[in-house]
Amino acid sequence: MSKLLPSCQKLIENIVEPKIEHNNNQFSDLLNMAPMSTYFLDEKIKYIPGKKIRFSEKTQMLISGSTTLSRALKTMEVDGWKLVVAQRGQGTATDLRRKTVFISSRVLNHPNLTIQALSHEIGHIFYTEKPNIKSKSNFISYFLASEGAATIKNIEIQREIINHMAVDIGIMANPRNIKCYNEVYDNYLIDNKFDEATKYIGEIYRYNEITSNNLKPYGQYYNEVYNDL
Repeated sequence: MSKLLPSCQKLIENIVEPKIEHNNNQFSDLLNMAPMSTYFLDEKIKYIPGKKIRFSEKTQMLISGSTTLSRALKTMEVDGWKLVVAQRGQGTATDLRRKTVFISSRVLNHPNLTIQALSHEIGHIFYTEKPNIKSKSNFISYFLASEGAATIKNIEIQREIINHMAVDIGIMANPRNIKCYNEVYDNYLIDNKFDEATKYIGEIYRYNEITSNNLKPYGQYYNEVYNDL
């Protein structure tokens, strides 16, 4: 992917600050942002432990429609991971050190949104690259690429469920970016260059996605995380 893909070219050339859209639906804002995910590099960043998640019957059915998601959840269970309800206002996030995934209570009553969030967080969990904290530029690029890996996993699981159940869970992201992400994913299936695909999507995240807890562009958010190290 040495050249910009058509739908991504427009995003790079015409950066527009993401906005949350409300369409008389209290959950419409959840469809316009990616989950908040981070390694929590500082003890000052703490999530209060919540109740263990119990998936609804429909959510469990959707999980069964994706081999990738089902296997990932089983692996996580064996490895001691916990899935808990995030406290009010905390948003969806993953704490890799404490092996805990926090899912926002706002999405748990909505099976499609729950699977979107799970898929995204699993992408972070199974992203095997290690962060370089010696350089701010490398640090930010690493975490943006991790967002790319999370988005790729979301698309992979989305397509499996579509193929097995004819249900589209969607992608938890800014709607104007989804066509670009799908183009990157399709290209990845052809050239098998995972690292390149994650970095590509990560660069879209830098300015075109906002975090679900503090509503900042991801590039700005990770810049602030580095400054606070």
